[in-house]
Parts: sequence; structure tokens; C-alpha cells
Amino acid sequence: FPSHDRSQLEDYYPRFRDIRGYHVLNGMILSHVPVHTDSIERFGANIHGHLHANRVMRVKHTGATPEIDPRYFNVSVECIDFAPMLFEDVLKAIKEQGGEVGFRNGNGAVVM
Repeated sequence: FPSHDRSQLEDYYPRFRDIRGYHVLNGMILSHVPVHTDSIERFGANIHGHLHANRVMRVKHTGATPEIDPRYFNVSVECIDFAPMLFEDVLKAIKEQGGEVGFRNGNGAVVM
């Protein structure tokens, strides 16, 4: 449910086939808000919005400089040049940033 909308959930029912808090697709979790790091471990990536121009960051070890967490990919318009992006290009970008596509199974991602 979009966080900035002021309408009631019932107002959306006639316009959408399905309304979800998140959706799992090809081993990745799609959500408006990035999922908590404790909830992402079985997924290759979290495709999300909400953060506008910001990215989810992580620190690999104490004292290290924060870096983009490759498990998260922000599709907010500020991060994708204010233009639509094909899903195939999102998958390519996830891989290019060091992320994984597909479910994690203990041996890395299962490529779909």
C-alpha cells in the first residue's frame, strides 16, 4: 500500500486485481518499503521503492565505510532516471551491483 496516498484501502479495490504488502517473484521479494535484513536472507534481492534517492547501505565490518547493500535494489524514480525500467534491466542491474537473482538455497542463488 503506497505510503504517501491518503485514500482508504477500499478506494483501490475497484482499480486493482490484487493489493499486497509484498510479492515474491522469481526468488526476489518486491515491496514498497525495503524489508528488514533479517527477512531477506532466503531471497536473492529485494526490489523496493520508498527511499527516493537513497539506497540501503551496510557496513561489512566494524570501522568500514558503509557501502550499497547489493541485496537491495531501489526502483524509486530518483534512482532510475525518472523513466520506466524493464524488469529484465532491473535484474541485469542487480547482478551488475553484485546482487543475486533468484532464491538463495545455501549455495548461492538459483538462477531462473
